Amino acid sequence: MLEVVLRSQSVAKGPFPGTRGTWASSVSSKAVGEYSTDNKDQGAILDVHLSVDEVTARDDEQYGVPRGISCGRPTTVEFEPRIYLEAQYPSDQAPKANTGKCAMPITMAWTRYLIVLFLPSILFLVWRRSRRQVPVSVNYHFSRRCNKTCGFCFHTAKTSHIETLGRAKDGLRLLQRAGMRKINFAGGEPFLYPKFLGELVDFCKDNLRLESVSIVTNGSLVKEDFLRRHGRNVDILAVSCDSFDEATNIKIGRGSGDQVRQLYQIAAWCKHYGIKFKINTVVCRLNYMENMNHHINALQPFRWKCFQVLIIPGENDSAETIRDGRRFIITDDEYETFCRMHRQQKSFVAEPNRLMARSYLILDEYMRFLDKDGRRTSDSILDVGVQKALNSVQWDEQAFVERGGIYDWSRGKTMCSSERSGLDW
Repeated sequence: MLEVVLRSQSVAKGPFPGTRGTWASSVSSKAVGEYSTDNKDQGAILDVHLSVDEVTARDDEQYGVPRGISCGRPTTVEFEPRIYLEAQYPSDQAPKANTGKCAMPITMAWTRYLIVLFLPSILFLVWRRSRRQVPVSVNYHFSRRCNKTCGFCFHTAKTSHIETLGRAKDGLRLLQRAGMRKINFAGGEPFLYPKFLGELVDFCKDNLRLESVSIVTNGSLVKEDFLRRHGRNVDILAVSCDSFDEATNIKIGRGSGDQVRQLYQIAAWCKHYGIKFKINTVVCRLNYMENMNHHINALQPFRWKCFQVLIIPGENDSAETIRDGRRFIITDDEYETFCRMHRQQKSFVAEPNRLMARSYLILDEYMRFLDKDGRRTSDSILDVGVQKALNSVQWDEQAFVERGGIYDWSRGKTMCSSERSGLDW
């Protein structure tokens, strides 16, 4: 009996190490490829076990089983784009090696072997396409336009597009029906469009009845009048602040000389209108040694999110992109230096780059989901619906939950950082 261990799944297409020739399967037109003795790739991810009583193989020169199998040795096969198969006979059933002739029967069909081999992969793909993902918390970047020039920005003003208010509401309604409980409005700078933003904030609370509505802003355009009109429907207001040194803010591209003063003003407004005040800090080359404890103690944010500066291909990774963030990069050890300096803060939440990959669900200005590297997009949820759009991008729902996040995200609740769990923005 042959035991086949499937380590990861996808539609298969070559190569098969251990012999020479070509193979094809009636299971899928894509299951066609070449194999050679040179391929040594191995891997292991997901375990799916099945057993086969009979196996045969055929190559261009003679009938027989591939040498790696007929000799009873483990054979690892890599199938593009990421399939790893390991075939091994139990020691008491391994066929005896011989010369010239194969010890296995030669009357069974090679296609039968491939069907058994690829069936788990095909079933996995069908399951993945059919299962329902729930977009519990969505980051909606409804515009890329911004009034600041942060050198490390990874969501730059490639377009000036913004959906109409009606289409934006339609998209948000689709997300709510698909299970969204929290919406985070970001940009660009969302307060460049205060009327549009206010309409969406009120719609999400008054009509969709979402648990949480939050806004991320650089703070420069926040007005008390907006909070007076719409503050009752804003659960969290997150303000970006990378330094409490105005000269550093100016070097980064975020400051205009009054960043810190405005931050304190917004904190006071949030307290007055019952909005949870949050600070977002990007830790980079210019600020990783800065001790911010004094100001954090004074401001008392309910949450202080500290991100390691992130480079996204096509957004901020070269001299040809709108922003070139390479000069701001820090090592993991340098990021940890900043974290050690501030970890005693109850509101402190560290977010190194390794936690960000694939765990954020981002909707762009066309209401398309962005893939984990920001390069690929889904079709608009307005055109294909939420589930089809979600299935076309790589969003790691498990990493999303493990990163931490279903926390105290609604107004009127308090909870220290050590008590939080679940989903995080």
